[in-house]
Amino acid sequence: MTGARIRELRRDEGDLLDAVMAGLSDQSRYQRFHSPKPRLTSADRRYLTDVDGRDHVALIAFAPDGAPIAVGRWVRLKEDPATAELGVEVVDEWQGQGVGSELIARLARRAAAAGIERLLARVLDANRFKHGLKRRGWQGVERDGSSVVLAADAWAVARTAPPQPARRQVA
Repeated sequence: MTGARIRELRRDEGDLLDAVMAGLSDQSRYQRFHSPKPRLTSADRRYLTDVDGRDHVALIAFAPDGAPIAVGRWVRLKEDPATAELGVEVVDEWQGQGVGSELIARLARRAAAAGIERLLARVLDANRFKHGLKRRGWQGVERDGSSVVLAADAWAVARTAPPQPARRQVA
């Protein structure tokens, strides 16, 4: 990953989520939220910043100039506490540069350390992100219309990226 800095998202940083959303094309927003999503609602922002470090963890990535470029999160499932659902969005300009993969690896390390054994990702079947996950060992476990749910062992995903230098590491 080229020069990006990653840290935990804080509850009062809804403005950073708005900035990431602004850097997503209509297509990228559709692929992330599975429906047209021109902007986050106040309810979306509240939910997405309701991080607690145990059942809902979010990390945010910044470009070298300080601009927010990506956010990733997992939310533990209430009905299955050993499983968490993962979501990642990377602004279009930074897609394909390893930011999403780095976020996923760090989130997986945090999830595994929190007792989460399995990660789920709900993606559109036509999304190229799905193919990247499958190349990294994620398996399809469910289909819902145009979406597919992929699953992976949290520790296996955590090992997909080498550890970062201590000054940058948050996971």
